[in-house]
Amino acid sequence: MNNSLDVNHLFLLVGTNPLPNWVVAQLLARPGGTVYLVATSGVKETRLRLTEAFGKDQRLSPAGNKLKIEFTEITNDENHSTPDDIRALDVQRQVKALLERARDTDARRGVEGSYGLNYTGGTKMMAVHAYQAFKEFFKEADSQPRLSYLDARSLTLKFDQPTSVAEINLTEVSQYPQLQIGLETLFGLHGEIWQPPHQQTAIAIAAAQGLVAMYDHLAGQEVWRKWCNSLEVTFGRNSKPKKVGGMNLNNLDRRDWQEIVQKLNQLELPTLSDWERELKNHRAIKKLVQAQQSNVTNKLVDGYRQFLKGLNAADGDTLKDAAQKSGAFADSLLLAKWLDGLWLEHYTFDQFQQHQKQNETNPDGLAINVESVNAQGRKFEADVIALRGYQLFYCSCYAGGVPIDAKRKLFEAMIRAEQLGGEEAKVALICCSDQPDTVEREAESDFQRKGMIRVFGRKHLPALAAELTDWLTGKK
Repeated sequence: MNNSLDVNHLFLLVGTNPLPNWVVAQLLARPGGTVYLVATSGVKETRLRLTEAFGKDQRLSPAGNKLKIEFTEITNDENHSTPDDIRALDVQRQVKALLERARDTDARRGVEGSYGLNYTGGTKMMAVHAYQAFKEFFKEADSQPRLSYLDARSLTLKFDQPTSVAEINLTEVSQYPQLQIGLETLFGLHGEIWQPPHQQTAIAIAAAQGLVAMYDHLAGQEVWRKWCNSLEVTFGRNSKPKKVGGMNLNNLDRRDWQEIVQKLNQLELPTLSDWERELKNHRAIKKLVQAQQSNVTNKLVDGYRQFLKGLNAADGDTLKDAAQKSGAFADSLLLAKWLDGLWLEHYTFDQFQQHQKQNETNPDGLAINVESVNAQGRKFEADVIALRGYQLFYCSCYAGGVPIDAKRKLFEAMIRAEQLGGEEAKVALICCSDQPDTVEREAESDFQRKGMIRVFGRKHLPALAAELTDWLTGKK
């Protein structure tokens, strides 16, 4: 990046998403200069979090040359009754006052200041009239300010009336080294309290690869799901079966947990012969011609063998024995939850890790089973996330293929991804659909997010690492 683009007086309009402000400060704020955060009272907490993040930033606040932060709250004049009743003149008046003070300070110091306004954040009304205040203030000045905005879709920092070729735009800014935001910083900007997942790693991947092979055909998926239904257990005072995959262990009474584990301990994995027999009797297998029946069945049985080997288990082992032999699960309940669907999250996370260098994901930019809560008590959850520069890639994992459920998960993922990553965030669904392209097209149409959604289905799972690399790097 051309350092001549830095300014020592950078004005930022603060909105509900602080990420664009953080990005622009990295690109345009001169170390040791001043950043002016212009906002209404409704985003006070966002302003405070930005101030804290800038203060910790070693590039913007090197030792002995700390970045100065000034906050201006756009207020109404005496003729207005509520803080939200802001007029154009209120914005222009207060931005102009800041500019005059900054110019006078530079004059006293005998230096020629450089000025910039990024109008990505804030409301449209604030952006229009802050821009107008800058144009009026510098109308007859020899030097012109740098007026810019961050284009979320193209990841480009665009300048208004550039004064040099270097200022036409800054393309693919998400890949600039200083924009490799860490997970802790990103969550902190949004006021999210979380437990860093640095110690979490994908587990039982060899067994997960066996499950991918077992899911190669719809018959394998359905036979496995039939067995997973046996993981529903009845416990405590509730006579209705509880689905293990949906249980929140933190909400369980310890006695309930112990009772569930005790019942799961007695469940057995299918034997190879049972697995093969169920496959041969499956309606989808029976529809295949004889040669295909044999080939498909053998492939799915080999997948089950690979799955057992990955757990260090034998066919017919109880869940308790399988959990102990695997060395990856503390008890049969955790193994049951993994078998019921968490395996796909761990497999996806492992596929990201395999190509982390090629993907150019941030050193502190991968996480699995993310959970956090903000000051208002709103929970944020994610199956697998990856950060490339400042762009968030959010993956929702669904070990099924029902279109309506797939689109529901996509919708939930889009809401959560935008909360954390803004308009730049991209979303993917990793599922077992046989028609992922159809689900993707319908989701793009329904949600009006063309180019921002990907659906990976059954056909993508064996080589998911390469597919994810193409998605992250924009090749597909």
